[in-house]
Amino acid sequence: MRRRLEAPDGFVPFPREALGRSIADRFASVAALNAHACAVSAPDRSLTYAELREESEALAAAIAAEGPAAPAAVVLVEQRAALAVALLAVLEAGRAYVPLDPLFPERRLTRTIERSGADVVLATAETRELARRVAGRGIRVVDVERPPEPAATARRRPLPDDLAYVYYTSGSTGEPKGVMDTHRNVLHNVLRYTNTLHLGPGDRLTLLQRPAFSGAVSSFFGAVLNGGTSCLFDLAAQGAPALGRWLAEERITVYHSVPSIFHEIAPAAETYEAMRVVRLEGDRATPADLELFARHFDGRCTLVNGLGATECGLVRQFFFGAGDSIPPVVPIGYPVEDMEVTVEGAEPGAAGEIIVRSPYLATGYWRDPERTAERFVELEGGLRAYRTGDTGRLER
Repeated sequence: MRRRLEAPDGFVPFPREALGRSIADRFASVAALNAHACAVSAPDRSLTYAELREESEALAAAIAAEGPAAPAAVVLVEQRAALAVALLAVLEAGRAYVPLDPLFPERRLTRTIERSGADVVLATAETRELARRVAGRGIRVVDVERPPEPAATARRRPLPDDLAYVYYTSGSTGEPKGVMDTHRNVLHNVLRYTNTLHLGPGDRLTLLQRPAFSGAVSSFFGAVLNGGTSCLFDLAAQGAPALGRWLAEERITVYHSVPSIFHEIAPAAETYEAMRVVRLEGDRATPADLELFARHFDGRCTLVNGLGATECGLVRQFFFGAGDSIPPVVPIGYPVEDMEVTVEGAEPGAAGEIIVRSPYLATGYWRDPERTAERFVELEGGLRAYRTGDTGRLER
């Protein structure tokens, strides 16, 4: 079983010193070095790094313009270039973003906005009226593409341990839980992906996940914090049949989806001339997925199956090439940097609960200390443990 990809000549690892800064600081540094490169390719328009930085900073000023800041700002934007602007603007403004899907039922949107404590909802012309209906009294609706001209306002720069986002995950039962994470932890997750997949300028990463799904975090920031291009495709609007043609036209280098969507695009693999990584996460991969990959892809591309969760990010990876033997069960692979995975109370090969230990776990659940205490355990030496609730086997 492969343990890693071979790094190409000239690859520059993600710097650990970036963990001592904010996402906004890292983006500013990358944008300055890649000002004229394409940062975002979306269905409506493309943005260079200089354009993305200019638009996000203008929006950040508008967010921060009025009164004392609430800790969070809601992003209610479709899969468009404005989504990238909004996410970076909220972080630049020193807030945590709460991404919501405009396709969610209005009652769910209203309840989540109330729960978040946000005082602003970012929207576009497409979602502005929806935002006004679901936002509570006293909550501003700001147009991402036409932000108001703010008065000059000094704003506090975000710090590494400030909250970066709150992602509401539906879970199998009960109310959605808001997973909180910091700038430092998001940057470390980007570090893990960057250094195992060798991301950098020239890479073009898919962003197929809807805004409210946490799988979007690594795809988006893995691109724009490394000088690559985040390529947005709206499956709900454009449809799965158009995805394969789009992958070829966009010259995607790193593809990311759940296995079921991969099934739709695999037969046209010969047209994906630039693709070097197929990343499958978000659902269990099977030997049939590996067989499909081996049938249609050649040695230029590697399939990477990852284990992770919103609460911990990436924790293990399995690498598979077209010429490799297919195992009877697809393993979750080998550890990644600073993330320890154990199986509680089980002998080697026996089943037990998967536990993740790391200094870089989510900080907990938004305004839910009881649930946080159930899942997250403080350990010695700055470590914490996350009880996943999932069952696995750890082979020695």
